[in-house]
Amino acid sequence: MKILIPASLAICGLIGCTSTAVNPSSLALAVADATQEEAASYKSAYVDLNGDGKDDAVVLLSGNNWCGSGGCTMLVFKNVSNGYALVSRSTVTREPVRVSSSVYHGWKDLIVSTKGVGDALMRFDGSAYPGNPSVERAATPEQVGLARIIIE
Repeated sequence: MKILIPASLAICGLIGCTSTAVNPSSLALAVADATQEEAASYKSAYVDLNGDGKDDAVVLLSGNNWCGSGGCTMLVFKNVSNGYALVSRSTVTREPVRVSSSVYHGWKDLIVSTKGVGDALMRFDGSAYPGNPSVERAATPEQVGLARIIIE
């Protein structure tokens, strides 16, 4: 059986990683747990979404299991003491994924591209980000312009 690991893990294995704020191997384990796949393909970005001083992780999955004509599945993980905890799962998400400086219920807003809406505003509801961005309201051009692209 061949096990594939993300490039970031391979690099850490070769040169060593000392960051305590971001642990790519912990994220890989969290993604494997959330997807039930040992080697799911994905792009990820680390950003403090909830203002606790620790970088959380935004993951955009790829591949036939996670993508369709409307987009792919996006996972958001909170950085916790023993790794990453899944906070939300959203379908039909397309690149680019942006993070805003605006905060709702203690978490930064995300702006994702989705079929039909275009740039959809994803606001945290107190427990998760919306599961389907295609039914959310469109972000204004000003919101899009002020947000930072984290996955493209």
